[in-house]
Amino acid sequence: MQIFYPEIHDLILMKSIRSNENDLQMIEEICKNNKVSSKALRERVEKEMTHVIGDADRLQIGYDTCIEAAEKLEKRIILKL
Repeated sequence: MQIFYPEIHDLILMKSIRSNENDLQMIEEICKNNKVSSKALRERVEKEMTHVIGDADRLQIGYDTCIEAAEKLEKRIILKL
C-alpha cells in the first residue's frame, strides 16, 4: 500500500483556496512548524495556481495570507540569528 501526501507548499496552497478561518489558522500553524519558503509559495502561485476557478479577490487574499505567514516566520528566524 502506498500513501501519497502533498508537499508542504502544495498543502498550504490547497488550504488557501478555501480560505475559511480554520484553514487560515492551519496555514499559520503549518508555517510555524515546518520549513516554508515565501519565495517558493510566491513562485507556485504565479506559475501553478492560474488554473484555479473562483472569486479572484478571495483567492488572492488566501495566497497573500500564505506568503505573509511564511515571511513572518522567516523574519523571526533571521532576528534570532
